[in-house]
Amino acid sequence: MMQRLYLRPSVALMTVLLLAQDPARYRELKRVVDHNTGHMHGVRGMNAFTQYALRECVTEKDFPVLGELLEDKDNITAMTASYVLADMGDSGRAVIETHIKTAVPVARRMMFEETLAYVRAPSYRPILKYPLTDADRRRIRGCRK
Repeated sequence: MMQRLYLRPSVALMTVLLLAQDPARYRELKRVVDHNTGHMHGVRGMNAFTQYALRECVTEKDFPVLGELLEDKDNITAMTASYVLADMGDSGRAVIETHIKTAVPVARRMMFEETLAYVRAPSYRPILKYPLTDADRRRIRGCRK
C-alpha cells in the first residue's frame, strides 16, 4: 500500500527557504554582522550597531537568507538575524516561529522566543528608529551599494 506524504506548512516553508539559497548574499549579510559586532571585556557581542547595520541592508526579499542566518553556527549571527526578522513585521516573525519549531538546540529556541517577546513589549522601538548620532551612523559598516 502506498503512503501519502503530507508536508506541514512549517516544513514546506523550511524547504522553500533552503532551496532559495544565495551564497553570495549570505556571505554579504554575514560580513555586515561580523563588521558591526561589538567587543567588550574580551567578549564578542551583538549591539545596536549590529542590528541597525543588518536591518538597513535587508528587505522582505532577504527572508530566505535571513532564515539561513538563523541556522548559522555563530550565535551572534543567529541572534542578530532573529532581531532583524522580528523587526520586519508578522512575516519576519513567522520565519522565526518556524525555526522555533524546528530548532534542535534548546538554547537556540529560547533565544528566538526571547526575541519575539522583546518585540512584543510595549517599550519596543523599531531598529531603524534607534537614536543614533551622525558619528554613530558613520561607524556602521553596512551593505555595499
